[in-house]
Amino acid sequence: MGTDDFHKKRNTKIRGRKTRRKENEIILIVCEGEKTEKNYLNQLKDFFELINVSINIISSKDSDPLKIVNFAEKKSKENFYDKIYCVFDKDKHSSFNDAKQKCDQCNFEAIVSIPCFEFWVLLHFTYTTKSFSTNSPCNELINTCLKKYIKDYTKNYDFTSIIQKNLNAAIANAQKANEEAEKNNYTSSYTFMDKLALKFQELNNARINQ
Repeated sequence: MGTDDFHKKRNTKIRGRKTRRKENEIILIVCEGEKTEKNYLNQLKDFFELINVSINIISSKDSDPLKIVNFAEKKSKENFYDKIYCVFDKDKHSSFNDAKQKCDQCNFEAIVSIPCFEFWVLLHFTYTTKSFSTNSPCNELINTCLKKYIKDYTKNYDFTSIIQKNLNAAIANAQKANEEAEKNNYTSSYTFMDKLALKFQELNNARINQ
């Protein structure tokens, strides 16, 4: 066997190990609430057919951002995870910035949305950076914007269809909104849910290419 052939085979094995490692990652996603975020993420997992990938999606059963991160920290001590994501909204929560700081300290990925997760849902249909500043910004977003596209929207909505049809649009719109928010010192609406969607896509590609 020539030296070049040996290196080719060795590199192929290394690439194979890297691909398998991606697919075999153990991921924890902690989100708020019992329905909306958890339902969407499970339906996103189904969309990418990540049946054999270890993605544990759980609810903290509390909407307070810092309590969500604390719950994730507790779970991280009980089991090993390659990556931990904390999904939470700003809405009117006073602990939002503290939660983001604790995510950094714990090496968790903060998947935040301003004003709320429904902004990500809205981006499946349209691009906007509109700010919502009432006493209930999430309700304002749902009632004045989202229900233009989903008239029967509820917290236990089935997202399967819009994921199938509009996920790529949502990712593109989120990336554009996030760039705009960065210019505005994150005062306009934005969401980092595109990062999770792209992570699921990456895991799917690893599964296909294995």
